[in-house]
Amino acid sequence: MRVLSDEARAGHVAGSKYRADIDGLRAIAVLLVVGFHAFPEWIGGGLIGVDIFFVISGFLISTIIIGGLERKTFSFLVFYSRRIRRIFPALLLVLAASFAIGWFLLLPDSYALLGEHIAGAVGFASNFILWSESGYFDGASITKPLLHLWSLGIEEQFYLAWPLLLWLAWSRKLNLPIFILSLAVVSFVLNVVIIRGDVIAAFYAPYTRAWELLVGALFASLAIEKPRLLELASATGNLLSVLGAILLLTGALFINRDSAFPGWWALLPVFGAALLILASDRSWLNRHILAHPVLVWIGLVSYPLYLWHWPLLSFAQSLQDDNTPPSIGVRATIVLCSVILAWLTYRFIEAPLRFGSRNGPKVAALVGAMIAVGMLGLICNQQSGLGFRFPQVVRNLTAHSFDYAAIYREGSCFLLPNQDAGGFATCPAQEAPGRPTLFLWGDSHAAHFYPGYLAVLGDNFNIVQRTASLCPPFLGLTMTERPQCKSVNDHVFDEIAALRPAVVVLSAAWWHQYPFWQGHLADTIERLRRAGVLRIDLIGPAPAWYAKLPHILSKAIGIDPGHRVPLRTTKGLDPKVFAMDKALRDFAARTSVNYLSPATILCNDEGCLVQLDDSGKTLMQWDYDHLTVTGSRYLVSKFPPY
Repeated sequence: MRVLSDEARAGHVAGSKYRADIDGLRAIAVLLVVGFHAFPEWIGGGLIGVDIFFVISGFLISTIIIGGLERKTFSFLVFYSRRIRRIFPALLLVLAASFAIGWFLLLPDSYALLGEHIAGAVGFASNFILWSESGYFDGASITKPLLHLWSLGIEEQFYLAWPLLLWLAWSRKLNLPIFILSLAVVSFVLNVVIIRGDVIAAFYAPYTRAWELLVGALFASLAIEKPRLLELASATGNLLSVLGAILLLTGALFINRDSAFPGWWALLPVFGAALLILASDRSWLNRHILAHPVLVWIGLVSYPLYLWHWPLLSFAQSLQDDNTPPSIGVRATIVLCSVILAWLTYRFIEAPLRFGSRNGPKVAALVGAMIAVGMLGLICNQQSGLGFRFPQVVRNLTAHSFDYAAIYREGSCFLLPNQDAGGFATCPAQEAPGRPTLFLWGDSHAAHFYPGYLAVLGDNFNIVQRTASLCPPFLGLTMTERPQCKSVNDHVFDEIAALRPAVVVLSAAWWHQYPFWQGHLADTIERLRRAGVLRIDLIGPAPAWYAKLPHILSKAIGIDPGHRVPLRTTKGLDPKVFAMDKALRDFAARTSVNYLSPATILCNDEGCLVQLDDSGKTLMQWDYDHLTVTGSRYLVSKFPPY
C-alpha cells in the first residue's frame, strides 16, 4: 500500500485530491539537483531543481493553509506539528550521520565548521550562515557537507512567516490573490535589483527568493478563491503542460554556475513548474509522464534523497588528494547509495514518525532530539572541532588563522569585489619626504606582498598599495564578474602617472582568470613606460596547492604523533605554477622588465618550502596560493636588492 504525501493526507482541500503528478514533479526537481551536484559536467543547469521545489512547496503549503482558513479548521499548532513531523526525522538522521562521519574524516577546523553548520541547520538559518561565510577567500563549496541546507532554511523561514501573514490577510478579508501577487512582485523586484550588485545576497536571502514560493501560493489561492478561472479545457491544459516542460528544459540547458542566478533566469524554472501544476493531472503529459509510478516513487523519497546525496559527495571529495572530483564510477555509486538511504530513511524513519497516532509525544521527542543535536554542533564548534583527536602539530596547523582583512587592509587598500576606486580614498598614505616610492598594483596576489615590502623596504621606500580583489593590473580590461575593474585600474594608472614612483610592482593570479594576459600586460607595461615609470617588477606565481596548505600537511601527518611536518613537500602541489612561471619569465625577457620568481625561490627538486621550522606555526601560505606574513616577508627578503 502506497503511503501518500503529508499534503495529500492534509485533506481534500477545496475539493482537491492527491496529485501524483506533483510527486513526479518533485522527482524531476531532485533528479536535477542530484545530477547537478554529482555530474556537473553533464547537468550544468540542474541547480534549477531547487526553484521547482520552492514552487511546489508554496503551492501545497498555501493550499493547506487557505483551505483550512476557508473551512475554519486551520490550526497553527496542527500546522507546525505537521511541519515538524515532516522535516525533522530525516534531517536529524542526516545531521547525526554527518557528525559521526566527520569525526573520522574531518580535520579540526573543518569539523568545527561542520558543527557550526549543524547548529545552523537546527535553527533553520543555514542560508544566513553560508551567506556570511561567502567571500573572495571562502573555501570551496564541496568541502561543506551541509551546504545544500540553505534551501531548507529558506523554506522553513517561509513556513514560519507565511501562515501568520495569510491568516492576517484572510481575517481582514483582503483579496488573497492580489495580496500574494503584490508580495511576489516586491520580492522579484528585490531579486533583480540586488543581484546587480550582490549575487550572493540575491542567492541566499529569503526576501529575494520568497517570490518563487509565492508564485506557487498564488496558484493555490486562485484554485481555491477563483476555481472557475482554472477550469481549463483539455487542449489548454495540454498546451500549458508542454509550455511548462519547455521552460524547464530551457532552464536546464542554458542556466549554469556562471549565470546571474536567480535574477531573471529564475523565471524559467519557476513558471515552468507553475504551468505544469496549473495544467493539472488531466493533461496528457502530467497524467502519463509525471504521474508515472517510477517518478512518483522518487518524488515520495525526494526529501531524504536531497538530504543524503550532498554530504556523501562532500565526504568523498575530502578523501581526494587533489581538487579533482571523484571518478564518475564513485559518484554514480554515491548516487545509488543515496537513493537506497533515502528509501530506508523514508520507510523506517520518516513515515512512522510522520503518520499514525501519538503525534504529541512524537513532536516533543523530535524537538528535544533536534535541540540536542544542535547543542552537539555548538560544542564541536566552540571546542575547535574536538582537536584532541589529533596530535598537537596537526592542531597547530589547522588552528592557523590569518586575518587577511587586516593584513591586506581590506576595504581601503585592498578593495572588495563590489567596491569602486573611491575605496582607495581611505587607504593610509605613507609619504616620508625624500624617500622613493614603490607602487604595488594588482589583485589579492599583489596584496599578500604588502607586509613583506613594508617589513623589508619600509624604512627606505614609501610603499603605496593599490590592490583590488579579482582585478589584475590590466588597463582597458572589462570583466563581467568584476565590472568596476576597468575604472579601478584607470584610477590607479592616473595615480601612477601623477606620482611617478621609482618602482611599480605588478602581481596577480595570472593563471586563474586571465587567459589573454600577455596582450593586456604588454599594453599596460608600454603605457607605464610612456608615463615615465623607469623600473617595473613583474612577480610570478607562488606555489599553488590543490587544497589549503594546512590541510595538505595535516593529511600528510595523519594521526600518528610520530610524524613531523616537512619543511618541503610536493604533495598536493599544482604543477601549473611552473608552466606559468616559465611563460612569465619568457614574457619578462621579451619586454625587458624585471622578473621576480617566488616559485624559483621557494621550490627545488625536493619540493616547495612550506614552513621555516617544523612547529606548524611558520607556514609560508595559508590557503591554496596566498602567502602568510611569514611567507611574504621571506620572499621579499630574497628578492634582489634595490
